[in-house]
Amino acid sequence: MHTRRLPRAFSFFRLHPTALSLASVALTSVSLVACTQMPGGLEEPGELGHATPVANPSDSTPAGEVVDGALSGMNILDDVAVLRAGGDAASTVLTVLPTIELASGGALGSDSPQAKEITIDAHCGEPSVGYTPAGGSNDENGGAKASTLVIACDDGIHLIDAAAGSDTRLDTGDKTYTTAALTTDGVLAAGNSQSLEIDVYRDVTADRGGELGQASTFKIDRAPDQLVATSSDPGNIAAINRSETAIQQLNLEKDTRGAALRVGTGVGQAVGATGVARDVIFATDTEGDHLNVYTMSPIVMLHQVAPVDDSPYALAWDAKRQLVWVASTGTNAVQGFDISSGVPEEVARLDSIPDVAQLGVDAQGNLFAASATQLQKVSAQAVDAAKKS
Repeated sequence: MHTRRLPRAFSFFRLHPTALSLASVALTSVSLVACTQMPGGLEEPGELGHATPVANPSDSTPAGEVVDGALSGMNILDDVAVLRAGGDAASTVLTVLPTIELASGGALGSDSPQAKEITIDAHCGEPSVGYTPAGGSNDENGGAKASTLVIACDDGIHLIDAAAGSDTRLDTGDKTYTTAALTTDGVLAAGNSQSLEIDVYRDVTADRGGELGQASTFKIDRAPDQLVATSSDPGNIAAINRSETAIQQLNLEKDTRGAALRVGTGVGQAVGATGVARDVIFATDTEGDHLNVYTMSPIVMLHQVAPVDDSPYALAWDAKRQLVWVASTGTNAVQGFDISSGVPEEVARLDSIPDVAQLGVDAQGNLFAASATQLQKVSAQAVDAAKKS
């Protein structure tokens, strides 16, 4: 694959756990771009947003193991998987189990003796990943470990402890949230896709009996569809708005909104990176067929762009290999990109199941892809073998 080389101002950092150096000329150049935007950070949206991944019938042989099963979602947190499936009209069932049990013996793994079931409200927003608080155990690359799945539902905000397989429901009173993000220092930010207000709760921990304290509130420019935290900077998170395909920096230390940037022509998913020294966030441009790489501080900045296969949607950060994986439904392919040189380079490619909606990589380096009807597991050895020399 040929990648488009960006101006030097965008090709400045190496993703390494010890340091990501920022050249002063790059900071100056990109800061000027962000600071000279129109109020709210963006031009009129026009025909943008509302990205929908292309459905594609299987015309390839997926790598690894594939099992059938109904799923509404999957998240991989370190060496634990959280599967989501519809329970009944009023509930969603979460199955928490070790990733080693996934796609084992021709089944999803939900029947494993080690699996734990959690029932939550049926009306919930998109989950986000929370990280081990500062001072806790870190992963081998020096970043905070993905440890908590945060799900905003009609009945409150659920904090799913991956290691314990337990749920703490935080009572939000008369407020309803559709998205929430938990930072490494225990700060919870919550929003609603129909509101410009962000509520910030301090020192949220599982031992508070499920009660949220008083929130501070500030307004942002566009209602958030997804809030994304990073493992390295608790002070700044990202707000994703899909209708205007925008990413905006939110400063939780000052309760202020920052600049906003357009994510191509139709943002798909966004995820944070662990095991790196910067607050890196990856986002797919589903309509424009690109992978975008951002940092959130001191302002939101776009650093790298890579053309990818048709209709990229799901993505995952691979802390073990320091790669970002992107699933494109238009080609039934998962591509692995190394972005350490400043120019994204495709270094691996795997055939996937059709219609991948979620990707994940566990602590051992196994790669997982999920659709509404199938789960795919590619072993760490097979992933390594797929890497280009």
